[in-house]
Amino acid sequence: MDVHKLAQNHIETIEISGLELEIIEDTLDYLCFTYSHPALTLAGAGPTFIDKTDLRFFEYGSGVSNPKADFIRKIKT
Repeated sequence: MDVHKLAQNHIETIEISGLELEIIEDTLDYLCFTYSHPALTLAGAGPTFIDKTDLRFFEYGSGVSNPKADFIRKIKT
């Protein structure tokens, strides 16, 4: 399955009408995305990474200081 469709399906499970997918980074190894709502402030939502090798999701809250470094460390081990 296409990782962009996986990301869209993921935000649809949140059950908040009107969420919009925002692609942050799309590389050969991973997709990083977040979501927003045009009229709501979503506290705590941070980036989500999809590892393209095995399609695992890694979700981070807004309080994580360097989610990309943590994600890279996890997929390299």
